[in-house]
Order: sequence, then structure tokens, then C-alpha cells
Amino acid sequence: ILIGVRESSIPFSYRDSKNEIVGFSADLCSRVIDAVKKKTGKPNLDIKHIPVTSQNRTSLVQNGSVDLECGVTTHLKSREQQTAFSTTFFIAGTRLLTNVKSGVKDFPDLAGKSVITNAGTTSERILRRMNDEKKMNMNVISGKD
Repeated sequence: ILIGVRESSIPFSYRDSKNEIVGFSADLCSRVIDAVKKKTGKPNLDIKHIPVTSQNRTSLVQNGSVDLECGVTTHLKSREQQTAFSTTFFIAGTRLLTNVKSGVKDFPDLAGKSVITNAGTTSERILRRMNDEKKMNMNVISGKD
């Protein structure tokens, strides 16, 4: 089984100090793998971890490079056209992390500031749309993780 894993999406899927993939999503994925081994009668089924990112996870599932992504991916109607989803196991909203002295308390306070988010995520889309629609003049910077 080819498992798509995120290497730095704490607390869902990340590499620990022993370079092992751990986290909440990784734990759930291990249970799925155990069930597949039992159902197929193949206890020695080979498992290979393939690093994925927000940008490439969907295409890698679509083209068969990975059989299952064990990370954290927002379940959107538009994504249902491309891939199948498990039952939702985590709900979150887009939040801000700022220095307490920054003066930023809510999204409108980001006007004219640089904002960093994960590339290819729902948060990135929300920030870019807000920036365009509200003419906030934010510098939205997208990073890998």
C-alpha cells in the first residue's frame, strides 16, 4: 500500500526524532492498514510512505502514486469531484497566529501586512479571496508547510 504522508503537519502527520511518521492522522491510517491486512489475509503487506504536500496530494491520489493520503485535507464539495473522502475526523476554522504585541486581533487588522499560510490549502484560498474582495493590500506568502 502506498501511503501519502505529510512530513511536517503537526499534530496530524509529521516525522518524529526517530524519523518515523507519527500523529493523529498517522494513527488513524495505521488502523486502516491493519484492517486491510486482516481483510486481505496479508499480514506482511508492504507499506511504503510517500511524502505529499498540500499542492500535490490530490493529483498523487488521482494518478495512483499513492493509494491513501494520511494527512489533513479539508473535505470540500469541489474536491469530491476528484477523490473520495473518509468520514470527517477533525473540524477547524482558519485562525490567526500573531505576536501578542502586533496589534492584530482579527482579519481586518491584516490589511497592508505580510501574511504567511500553507500553499494549496483552504486557508490560502480564503485569505486570497478576502484580500481581493476587500482590497486589503495584504502580501500573502504561501509556504510548503
